[in-house]
Amino acid sequence: MYSEMTASRGLQPSKKKRVLLVDDDPLILSSLRRALRKKQESWEISFVQSGPVALALMEREEPFDVIVTDMRMPVMDGVGLLRRVVERFPGVARIVLTGYAESDDIAIAAELAHQCLAKPCDIDTLVEAINQACQVQEMMSNSRLREVMGGIGNLPAVPSTCQKLQAMLQDTDVTVRDVTCLIESDLGISSRLLRIVNSGFTGQTRTIDNVHDAVVRLGMQHVNDWVLVCHMMHELEQHHWQRYSFENLRRRSVAVGKFARHMALQIGLPKAVADQIMMGGLLHDLGMFLLAARMPEAYAEAFILCERQGMSLHDAEQQVLGVSHGEVGAYLLGLWRFPAAIVDMVLRHHCDEGYDSCSIGVVLVSIADALLPPLLHDVNYPLSARLNEQDLAASGLLEHFKTWQEQAAEFVDGW
Repeated sequence: MYSEMTASRGLQPSKKKRVLLVDDDPLILSSLRRALRKKQESWEISFVQSGPVALALMEREEPFDVIVTDMRMPVMDGVGLLRRVVERFPGVARIVLTGYAESDDIAIAAELAHQCLAKPCDIDTLVEAINQACQVQEMMSNSRLREVMGGIGNLPAVPSTCQKLQAMLQDTDVTVRDVTCLIESDLGISSRLLRIVNSGFTGQTRTIDNVHDAVVRLGMQHVNDWVLVCHMMHELEQHHWQRYSFENLRRRSVAVGKFARHMALQIGLPKAVADQIMMGGLLHDLGMFLLAARMPEAYAEAFILCERQGMSLHDAEQQVLGVSHGEVGAYLLGLWRFPAAIVDMVLRHHCDEGYDSCSIGVVLVSIADALLPPLLHDVNYPLSARLNEQDLAASGLLEHFKTWQEQAAEFVDGW
């Protein structure tokens, strides 16, 4: 998945990814060592039996890309270890293995880890999780991005309900009722899920008034992504920034997602593809929120450049920070194990390389981003992608463009 995206961007394969596995049980470590032997061609793996040894290793050796730790260990448990990793090595992807069903344990892990895997965890699931984390690091090989993400500090972790849901969905015998009961146990996420499924955003025409029907409508394979979106939308509403309204950013993101889906259906793409494009549109500016919330002073400098020099936000970000909000958002979604196609839409929605090198999802999100925000922004300087008629013609979408311009204006009038 991500390796294909990396190749498309012309990046050269980097050196081996460094992975640190921590478990106090020597038998488990021995088993992992055998199971992961083949991965040592692409990973440099270290196995240690305690948190203090892991930290000492991280202090004296080259930086690790991923740490995987057990939850319960003597001297320093997984929570204690991850807290120190967050403080000292915030750029390391963090995965925790827990065998506990108690919600408190998973809730604590969710605050610190980017991924939480239920024990016993089969080796394929573990490899997939580590591989995805490593490939995110490969995709984001920009050293400046690493510095920025480190400056942001503790990256947002997946909420505990999503951690439990991720683990539950690994079970092939899980039912809609199981998923419904879990979501209903979190009143905040339940209410937000019902609000978004009834907003017209998912194309729903009848009112849904219960979580069970919402899960059926969204689909078991997509419900966890939607729960994560609900969490992020809620987080957006909790912040205030002097340069830009977070409420407007939320509204803008929803509008881009809905309109991108509308265009996808108009050109005959399957509903499943259109729904994925909608998700990419909804999340395309996640990096703006993260930078504004965690680095408000530095990010304000980029907005000042837009205002005073008429520079695009993407160019201003590169000048001030050395990275774009697309890269920052894609980095986080990659750690959260979102589908590669969605990560790619977030990463490249400004289409700097031209439409011919982008997927149709990236192109449609870019068009929606360019058409709608000028009608929704509460500022008078450019923040979104810029359209290029030559690119539109090369992509075969120019014939639709005039219609989409008219529909965009009508869409916002009715918003």
